[in-house]
Amino acid sequence: MTVPYERKDNEFIAWYPPAVTREAAPSVWEPAEAAFYIHIPFCTAICDYCGFAVARVKDSQPLTYMDALRREIEHYADAGVLGNYRFTCGHFGGGTPSAVDPAALTGVLDLVRERFEVTADAEITIEVNPISFTLEGAHQYLDAGINRLSFGVQSFNDETLKTIG
Repeated sequence: MTVPYERKDNEFIAWYPPAVTREAAPSVWEPAEAAFYIHIPFCTAICDYCGFAVARVKDSQPLTYMDALRREIEHYADAGVLGNYRFTCGHFGGGTPSAVDPAALTGVLDLVRERFEVTADAEITIEVNPISFTLEGAHQYLDAGINRLSFGVQSFNDETLKTIG
């Protein structure tokens, strides 16, 4: 005996999920708040305990990286991938971003502001190290709109610092 079965394969496909239109859910198309992170993988020295993707600063290596980074930012901007985001926060981490020429780093931030929507009151942070941090660099960061510094402290004991690298 065959039990009659009404085919409903297409029903769930047709009705789930329901169509979303601009009229039904305009917030889906409004700019969403987001944060950006830009990895600067350079340090003045490689610490023994560090597990991050980093490299020691050598010659023009950071400038080559920054050029590639700018090209990648341009690529994402041209593709429209992040056009629906409003950035309220940004972070330059690493590595030690302060080990890179401040002008090169602030140039990247300028490009991000030029190509994407970054709010005027966005909190922009840079990780710095006392060894590579300078007053001149601080002024350049401030002029570019970097308004928060993050000093990574592994220890306040000089002997411990020598031991860990």
